[in-house]
Amino acid sequence: MLRSSIQKEVIEDEEEDVRQYNQLVHRAQLLPDSGHQVLIIQPYVKWGPKKKELTTPDLMLEEAKALIDSLPNWTCVNAIKVPTETLAKKRVFGKGKFDDLKEQIRKDIKISAVFVSINILNGVQKKELESEFRVPIFDRYSIVLQIFKVRAQTYEAKLQVSLAEIPYLRTALRSLQKGGGEKEGETYQESQLQLLSKRELKIKAEIESMQKKRSLLKQQRKKKEYPVVAVLGYTNSGKTTLIKRLTGDGSIEPKDALFATLDVTAHECRLPCNLSILLIDTVGFISDIPTSLIGAFKSTLRDAIDADVLLHVQDVSNPDRENQIATVNSTLLSLDTSLPPYIISVANKIDKLSDNFVSEHPEILKISAQHGTGCPELLQQLQTTILAATNRQIMTFKVPNGGQEYMWLNSNSAVLDCSADPSDEESLNMEVVITMSALGKFKTYFPRVKSLLV
Repeated sequence: MLRSSIQKEVIEDEEEDVRQYNQLVHRAQLLPDSGHQVLIIQPYVKWGPKKKELTTPDLMLEEAKALIDSLPNWTCVNAIKVPTETLAKKRVFGKGKFDDLKEQIRKDIKISAVFVSINILNGVQKKELESEFRVPIFDRYSIVLQIFKVRAQTYEAKLQVSLAEIPYLRTALRSLQKGGGEKEGETYQESQLQLLSKRELKIKAEIESMQKKRSLLKQQRKKKEYPVVAVLGYTNSGKTTLIKRLTGDGSIEPKDALFATLDVTAHECRLPCNLSILLIDTVGFISDIPTSLIGAFKSTLRDAIDADVLLHVQDVSNPDRENQIATVNSTLLSLDTSLPPYIISVANKIDKLSDNFVSEHPEILKISAQHGTGCPELLQQLQTTILAATNRQIMTFKVPNGGQEYMWLNSNSAVLDCSADPSDEESLNMEVVITMSALGKFKTYFPRVKSLLV
């Protein structure tokens, strides 16, 4: 009876924690709702060290529109650029600009929310803007979180999104009014911070448990010496489309949308030399969001980046491509993990560009994942890089026809070619791709077999 009573209390405490957490999420406007009619404001610094050199206010505004368009039932009412001296001001904007915005927002009854397109508003800024504008205020962190919530399909992706929203909720707490449910000896804010810490520990424990299972799978993969290529890039750069093209897997369904892929998935691909490799699809990166948002996906990203080769897919048709490339590179560095020495960059979507551009930049391979242009050349480049990265060699052996040597090579290497030996009817010449460890075993098991020079 005592155990039953304790278990009941534990369940009731957990249910109360969930209720309070959902209430906090709702107050912080992170629960999907019926949508919003949004005014997008793109602040930009006109001069000084904080000015963005690799992009423009117009390009930043276009991406902000794309983020809102990614949310079901959210509509952009208007989108404007507003200069400011610094993004650190309490109201973000100077007094004159701020007063103009306040008048515009209060007059336009269509506007039900405002998206201030900077990475994250601090608690004071959010509270000040909501108080003056009298509508919910969103920043890039909260909008991307909304998209993640919509896109997350698997249990692990949903866990990672939940982990990503906790730092945002901590910041949002500073802008929320004191609420009911205050416990004795604690303020409302303190009790909510404790609630968030408790939930964070629980989510991290579940993610860690899933990570251990993935580690076992990764160990099995390494035992089989499966080459791995992590496909990464800016969101909507065409990673999934390229994987579909290279693998020929008709079940893959790419989407023309930001953050269409949140789960790290593996797909088998066969190189021209008949060697099977794994292509790992990853969540896309995006500029101007705190690293803690992408950091919530660090465990799965690390598994992907712990690959033999990185394939960086770049959307060269995007006018903001330089900023996108820089964002991917800086995000990779922020993940605090060592990158493999073998990185291939490909310029995707060349079908959307003029012939003049295609003839430029000979140092990078140009492809169209949509139409297949350049993909055979990419497979050849992947093959050369994989062989170097995994210390594999292409060798030819003369083996007895139908013998154990033949069976062993078929099971433990990638067979490029197999033909009758012109000088010996009972022997075959087998051209294979083989790892150094497999080669050592083969020589131990079959010491009489010699390699042929080709």
